[in-house]
Amino acid sequence: MINTNDLTSDYIRDLNPKEVLDLGCGKGRISLMFLKKGSNVVGVDKKTNEICQKNFKFINSDILDFKIDKKYDLIIASLVLHFLEKSDAIRIIRDIKENTSENGYNLLLCLSKKDDFYKKGNFYPDLDEVKKIYSDWKIVKSTQDFTPIEEHGGLKPHRHNIVFVLAKK
Repeated sequence: MINTNDLTSDYIRDLNPKEVLDLGCGKGRISLMFLKKGSNVVGVDKKTNEICQKNFKFINSDILDFKIDKKYDLIIASLVLHFLEKSDAIRIIRDIKENTSENGYNLLLCLSKKDDFYKKGNFYPDLDEVKKIYSDWKIVKSTQDFTPIEEHGGLKPHRHNIVFVLAKK
């Protein structure tokens, strides 16, 4: 069983990117971790964000409409790609990979087909599928496992099956 907060902290502990893009940043849980390290962070989300720090830029946009216009040392897509149709998610991952600087990283946290809320047609990869997408990169860390039973958002008790991948270009 995995704790997403602990595992995320473990995956990023040794990373010190200068420029970070957090797609689907939500309330900024991961963005804040990098802001504390002194990174410049651009967060993109459909919902508003309340982070007010000089080295944080928030862009209110659907990630489907957002155009990456520069290279980043780290690009994050955490628990957002499952909202998209598989073809759209694959397109975004290609864009993420292309816009990662040399020796930069991608951090993906994805719900898998084993998730309690699996939705056919959307992007719910297993670990092998994500590794295949990143077969031309070095997989630094990866895992797939269930979270403990949780309740949030007014949903019945459930668990998620999450794929974590940290890949280096």
